[in-house]
Amino acid sequence: QPIGAGLMVYSAIPGDDASTRRVAEVLRRREDWAAIPVDQLLQEGPVIAGSLDAVGERLVAYQQAGVEELTVSFVPIDDIEATFRGLDVYAEAILPRFA
Repeated sequence: QPIGAGLMVYSAIPGDDASTRRVAEVLRRREDWAAIPVDQLLQEGPVIAGSLDAVGERLVAYQQAGVEELTVSFVPIDDIEATFRGLDVYAEAILPRFA
């Protein structure tokens, strides 16, 4: 059986542009991402953040590119409540779009 394509991403669904940019700024604390402009990190990097529709559109693009599996870390990474909220939002509002 062929090996399927997978992807690991960081995600947040803060709901507005200012909050989405703050998510990217948090991730830019990583030394290897510090020099990447926020807009580029959000559009091309391993960060899927924004409105429900924006997150859904990014996931559709990855699906069309052949990604079959997704591993998601929710931002802020060290906040277990953010992880639970992210899981709930994905389960209720994102994943049903792919059923």
